[in-house]
Amino acid sequence: PGVKIIGCEVTSVRLVSSGLFDNAVTVMVRPVVDDEILTADLICGL
Repeated sequence: PGVKIIGCEVTSVRLVSSGLFDNAVTVMVRPVVDDEILTADLICGL
């Protein structure tokens, strides 16, 4: 599974499905630690 680091104060996740498959998504939310923000995939407000 892919892991993305998103540096935003507010983030939403939307799963769009055709209805033909059993889809699942796991979302983990926690504060950024150490220098993770330097390697973030997306930083809001820049």
